[in-house]
Amino acid sequence: MLWAGFFLHFVLASFHRHSWRALIFLTPLAGIAIIVANIARGFLLFFKETEIVLLPDWTHVGIGVVLFAALALGWSKLSARFQKVANDNPIPYQKQKYVSFSLILAAIAISPLAISSSTEQSPTNTTAIEFPEIFENEHLIPIPLSETEQRFASAFPGEIGVFKTTTGTRIILRHVEKPTRKLHSSADCLRASGYHLKNHFSETFNGWKHWKATHPDWGTWQVREQISEIQSAENWSDISSWFWAASFKQTKGPWLAVTVMEPVYD
Repeated sequence: MLWAGFFLHFVLASFHRHSWRALIFLTPLAGIAIIVANIARGFLLFFKETEIVLLPDWTHVGIGVVLFAALALGWSKLSARFQKVANDNPIPYQKQKYVSFSLILAAIAISPLAISSSTEQSPTNTTAIEFPEIFENEHLIPIPLSETEQRFASAFPGEIGVFKTTTGTRIILRHVEKPTRKLHSSADCLRASGYHLKNHFSETFNGWKHWKATHPDWGTWQVREQISEIQSAENWSDISSWFWAASFKQTKGPWLAVTVMEPVYD
């Protein structure tokens, strides 16, 4: 939203031939307006993602589209008020061009909804998923889902399995067959559970994203995460990269997201 908002701001500045004085005044104001719109988006998504209000999956994108469209419309009107007109050669306000430009922006803004709707309507395999019994040469011991995990799994468009090994490693497997916003990075869940994350944005190693998670009661864990296409060797260390690749049909499901948490002993 920040990138698209500033891009819109500078396109409108060129379209209306803003003076440098107007540009210096409006640019920081644009930044504030974009941040406020994004805060509003996060606030509204809280009610959807926590299921306080039950809404279909496409509304995750839809809320952002509506707020950005409102931002774009309001900013277009404000930007038009600063249109530069030369004294010797007045520039008439070209309403037809302005309307065409607005329609193009609206079409671009709505396009993510088409992607989201098509992925939501794609059929999901209802066959029970059998998770592997061995992972990286270690036997997986199933762990019953907690009450919170069961509540999340009931709305998750796929299967979730939690396991442990004899060495104390905890492994979370999430099987999905279509792109979904409900497949979050485990970092989000760990933060929500009170963990402090370190080096979460560090470089990836061997296709895995690595970081440390520390909890005052549950100790320190070395965490790594990856999502891969089950039928091939293609993988992603970033959930967002996977989501857009899957949404644009650049990869075919099903996929398996793997989170490995290894205890760190002092």
